[in-house]
Parts: sequence; C-alpha cells; structure tokens
Amino acid sequence: MKNPHISDHAPSGYRPDIDGLRAIAVLSVVLFHAFPTLLPGGFIGVDVFFVISGYLISGILFKEFSEKRFSYLDFYSRRARRILPSLILMFWFALIAGWFLLLSGEYSTLGKQIFSSAFFFQNFALFKESGYFDISSNLKPLLHLWSLAIEEQFYLIWPPLIALFCRKKNGLIAAILSISVFSFVLNVLRVTDFPTHTFFVPQTRFWELLTGALLAWISLNRKSRTALFQSKFFSIAGLALFFFGFFFINESKSFPGWWATLPVLGSTLIIGSSPQSTGNRILSNRFLIQIGLISYPLYLWHWVLLAFLRILSPDAFLDLNSSIPARLLCIAVSFVMALLCYRWIETPIRRKPTRKWAIALVVALFTTGLMGRIIQEKNGFSKRTAGTRQSAETKHLVQAPGIPECDPSLRLPTVEWCMTNIQAPSVDVMAIGDSHASMYAAELAEYYKKQNRTFRLYANGDSLGLYDAGTLMGGGASVNGIRSPNAAFDQAVSNGTKTVILASRGPIFLGSSPTKKIRIKDIHDPAASSPVAVYESTLEKTFSLLKKAGIETVFIYDDPDVLFDPNQSCFKRPVNLFDSEMLTTCGIGIEKATSQQKTYRESVTRVLANHPEVKTFDPMNYLCDSNTCFAMKDEILLYRDNNHLSADGATFVGKHFNF
Repeated sequence: MKNPHISDHAPSGYRPDIDGLRAIAVLSVVLFHAFPTLLPGGFIGVDVFFVISGYLISGILFKEFSEKRFSYLDFYSRRARRILPSLILMFWFALIAGWFLLLSGEYSTLGKQIFSSAFFFQNFALFKESGYFDISSNLKPLLHLWSLAIEEQFYLIWPPLIALFCRKKNGLIAAILSISVFSFVLNVLRVTDFPTHTFFVPQTRFWELLTGALLAWISLNRKSRTALFQSKFFSIAGLALFFFGFFFINESKSFPGWWATLPVLGSTLIIGSSPQSTGNRILSNRFLIQIGLISYPLYLWHWVLLAFLRILSPDAFLDLNSSIPARLLCIAVSFVMALLCYRWIETPIRRKPTRKWAIALVVALFTTGLMGRIIQEKNGFSKRTAGTRQSAETKHLVQAPGIPECDPSLRLPTVEWCMTNIQAPSVDVMAIGDSHASMYAAELAEYYKKQNRTFRLYANGDSLGLYDAGTLMGGGASVNGIRSPNAAFDQAVSNGTKTVILASRGPIFLGSSPTKKIRIKDIHDPAASSPVAVYESTLEKTFSLLKKAGIETVFIYDDPDVLFDPNQSCFKRPVNLFDSEMLTTCGIGIEKATSQQKTYRESVTRVLANHPEVKTFDPMNYLCDSNTCFAMKDEILLYRDNNHLSADGATFVGKHFNF
C-alpha cells in the first residue's frame, strides 16, 4: 500500500546534465586545491555536491517511502557499496605510502585522521584541532573528508525523519522547510564569530542538502511533468552564479554564511531547469559527463596526493613556478586513479546487490579505522624512523614551563592568555602581544627573576598587541575592540608596572607576510583603512601612553618567518623522494627573510624616530648570519613551525636578552 502523503511519481530518470554539474563541482575543487590563486572560490564546489546529493538520494528515499518498500538495510547497503570501495583503497594507499615516507609525528597524525574519517566524524575532529597552533590544513592528507562525514551524518538521521514526518499530510514538506530555515539562520548568525565551527559542523550545513531534498519533493509532488523553471534564463543564471562565486568568493570571506547561497542557488536553478535548457545542454557535454562519473574517486584522490607532495617537498611550494609540474603530475595521477577506481572497483561492486558485500566493506572500513587508531597510539611507530630525530615540541606555546596561569581575578575579559609568577594585581614587568610574545614568556620570566622582578604575560592569538588596535576576525567588518589588549595596558598604567615588553607577529598585519594576513583597525579611528597607517598610529599611541605613565618600554622585533615547517623539512625520512634544500640548510636566505619584513621594519623605524626612550631587541641578529636565517643549529630545532620559536629556540635567543 502506498503512502498517501508522498507522491509516487519518481523524479525524472538519468540526467546527464547533473553529471556535468558534478564535473564542474569537482574540477573547481581540484583547481582550487592545486592552484588556489587561479580559482580562489573553487572550494564552493563542495556546496554544489551537497545539493546534488540531497536531490538524488532524497528522491530515491521519497519514492521508496511512497511505495512502502523502504528498508534501512537496503539503503545503507547501497551507501556502503557506493562510497566505501574507493575510500578504503585510498586509506590503504595513505597508510602504506605514509609508512615509507612520513616521519613518526606525521604518521601518527595520519592514523588519527584515518580513524576519524573511517568512523565519519572527521569534521568534528578537524574543528577540535583547529586551534591557534594547529598544523597547516595543507599538510593533512585526509582534510577533504570533512564533507563526506557531514553527508553520512545527514543520511544517518534523514531516513528516520522522513519516516516520522511523512505520516501526516504536508508533514514532510513542513519538516524540510523548518529544518532548512533553522540550519541556514544558524549558519548566518554564527559564521562571523565562530567561522571554523560554522564551517565544519553539520547543523550549519544541513540546509544545503535539504535544498536538494526540497527540489526532489517538488519534482515528485508537482502535477506537471515539466521542469520547475521553464525559462532558459534560469540555467544560464545558475552557471553565472557559479562563476561569480569561483572568482569573487575567497578564504577571507565569512563562509558559508550568506556567500554559500551562490553555489546553492546556482545548483537549484540548474537542477530545477529542463535538461534541454541552454545551461543544462552545456553541462551535458560528453567530456563533462565522463568527469562527472568519476567525480567521487577524483575528489578522494586529488587531495591526498597534493598533501603528500606538500609534506615531502615543502620547498617546492615556496617557489610556485617550480612546483607547477609537480602539482600537474598529482592531478594527472588523480585522474588515472579515479578512472581505475570507477571502472574496476566501484562499478563491479555496485552491481553486486547482496548485503554480504556491504557487510564486508563495513568490516574492512572499521578495521582500517582501528588500524589508524593503533598508529596514533603507537606515535606513528617511531622506531620506524630511528635516526631521523624530531625534537620540536608540540605542546601549546602558552604553556610556558615554570609560569602558572593567572588566577581568575587577574584575567581580563578581552585577553585570551594570562600567565604570571605572582598572583597579585601589581607586577614589575608585563609582556603584551600575541603568540610571539608568549613564546618568550619562560625566558623573560627567568631573565627578570635574576633581577628579583615579577613578571606577567597578557597575550591574544592573532592580536597586534598595541593600544587601540582591533583585529577583524572571520572576514567581518566590525572591530569593537576584538582581541584588543587595551585592558592589559590600562592595568599596567594603574597598577604601577615599571616595564612593558611589546612583541607580536607584526608583518602579518601589514600584508607583508607570505603565509598569513590579518586585517586590523584603530578602534577609535575606524575610517583609517591603510594597514601601515593603522599600525603606525597604534604603535605611536602605545609608546606615548607608556612614556606618559613613566613605564620603561621594550620593543622586540619579530623573528623571521622561515616559510616552511622545520619538523617536516629538516629531517631525513625513511625514504626521500625529493632532494630538498631544507635538508642541508634548514633555513631561508637572508634576502627572503628581510624582504618579508621590509614594510613592517620601515614602519617601526619611523615611529621609533620619535621615541628614543624605547629599548629594542632584534632576534634576527642571533637567528641569522650574513647569508641565512636558520631554523636549526647544531641539530637543535629553533622553530616549532614556520614562525614560532621552539622552547630551545626561545632559550637560544633569550641568552642574548640585554634590556
């Protein structure tokens, strides 16, 4: 007996234009990952996949529920045969390649990613890992599986929800609309203040899958068999929205947020148009159809290969021209692997409609996931890389040894980190800044302890660390003192602090750092838009404030960004595929180091000209010689990543403190 509240009309049969749409989605993602400057908004291809998936799979579910023949076992068996064969093969490629190519810490991280990906909570794992000192996302071989995790989380709860709401007339459409609106509004409300959380969690992404489900419901329940959108204009408009998004959306935007409506609306217009519409006929091109058919394995393979390339040959990615052939080779291999997976693995297994195959695949998947967990617990089998010493510590930088965290009464609402060696309001010496201040905390505390002076650190991640300087986070336009250290300066002035030390990663705020850029504003002069003008005005305010209060000021210049991760670049691997220059020098040329700080140091020099009372300290005098700035000396890593000094590095520099 059929369900009277769901139409028994299935959506139209195979649509080549949807495979073409898949091709556009996967090609945009691949191009973005390989050449991000070519297609800065290519990552929105994932949002297109969400809509397509919601449309096709919901259409099947609605039809089966309407005919009273839905089976949970059959549904999840189909899902297993569809997504697991290529996924498991890719996992084992990563495990085997990682055994021979990765250092122990990297292999342990890979094991962790395989565990979270195999059990489909990679999105949550990535969100929890996305702290200030997390490794670069480019170095996570399974980063891209966050989207697959969201899809499977959706399809874990979607069939039961359909079963619940389809019992009543209009219950299903009401559920689709209400959940979609809730998910979309939550996404818009949270994306500015919580961009990482909003990007990765399912509740702010479900509206994209449900948009596809809404299209499927409309197709099933319309009396007319014609397309939802009759005008040829709509399909062209859909394509236009994609290409606008590809070039005008970038990683600085608050995404998903309102920006995600571009790929979602574009997908809606194309899927809702007739296959004979102009835009849909373009997508029905035979070349695009063939790419669409292999889009899933292509998505799986391209990123893991590019990530391994970045890990194994990071110096190639410092010179974009020299890495172009390597990246093109990765893309070519991805296409070959995708084609082989589709032809010889996915298609034969998908045609075996027995549950035994699905059970075997699930067992293989979970076994692989548990293997990843063992690798993580065994620290990447460190004996495997004996002789390839890795000494840079991975602990959080602000956990400075010997310096307790501040009591709650000493914490400031706008300051993230507080560490002190005296739990009292007054302190002799205060360091204010960001993580580049906190990395010196232990050495500064020890330096002043020898002078019988008390010490406290107030710092924020991604903070300029200057008076009235606000940081624009998440692509938003509001400053409102976000990450402003004003409260720390006010406390220093009011509580009789005698010395204030200023240290921060200045170049990233002036746009001169090649690895990271953050926008800043003067919170009392929001009209000022030039980063240089904002930096110099807030530095001037800070020096003047401290001078007026009679507080000694010490300015620590920023250390050079070495542009690579020494943990992965300065040690021989079990098998070395590339002859990396970093293995011999473990540093960068002095010209590169000075050029990236040129604008920053010129600004500091101009402001210091009016403040001869300010003492300065330059770590480049000790980290660099006349040719090279070093990340390692005498087999000791001085950096823990591309820009933060390790504990050993801070000790090495701290020996030269002479304020």
